[in-house]
Amino acid sequence: MVHEADLGIALDGDADRLMFVDHKDHVVDGDQILYILAVKLKTMVSHKVALLVP
Repeated sequence: MVHEADLGIALDGDADRLMFVDHKDHVVDGDQILYILAVKLKTMVSHKVALLVP
């Protein structure tokens, strides 16, 4: 790695998609990010903490 960063964030040309890369070059794409957020939201809903803003 050139910069020895802990996290890299890449956007596509019109910035409607993104992906993360960690310090070990593991890539987390948009589908994986959506899954992670959905699991977290499900946990929050089950604990009655979730707030959805349209």
